[in-house]
Amino acid sequence: MQVINREEQKEKPEGIFKIFLAAAFIIVGCSLLLSALGLHFLGISYIWPLFMLIPVIPMGMAFVREPKKAVGVMIPIVILTYYAAFFIVCNYTDWRFINFIWPNFLLGPGIAFVVMFYLTRKSEFLIPAGILILLAIIFFGTLFDSHLLSGVSFIVVGLLLIFSFFVKSKKE
Repeated sequence: MQVINREEQKEKPEGIFKIFLAAAFIIVGCSLLLSALGLHFLGISYIWPLFMLIPVIPMGMAFVREPKKAVGVMIPIVILTYYAAFFIVCNYTDWRFINFIWPNFLLGPGIAFVVMFYLTRKSEFLIPAGILILLAIIFFGTLFDSHLLSGVSFIVVGLLLIFSFFVKSKKE
């Protein structure tokens, strides 16, 4: 079994990051070449959101190395990954549905807060998660002219507020 000292351990993540950075340059070069050859669907104008994932790599490595200390990096990891996927879809649909799917901008952080709740079990993360996800549902309902979805969402919010009031007053 090989023992790695602290200095070698510090160099290893930098080396991995350099490999990913080199791969990003190669992907950009290939994308530009394919665009020049007429394959525009693989061009940089379509795959630019993948570059949002570059900071995810070192943050993910930090989380894997020390999950308890680096749990805070999960919020930007989830948001950047969600938005990268969202923008890829938007690019390949020529952004023609953005006026209907814009509530996804609220879902990214909402999902990140849910992930933080599951990792830390701190209920404080559920409040912003619930607010953002519920707002996204309400806006999706109004955008798609679904008064049923919007109406049910408002009723659920009202009932949750009433329920939280009675739960807090019993504790006091």
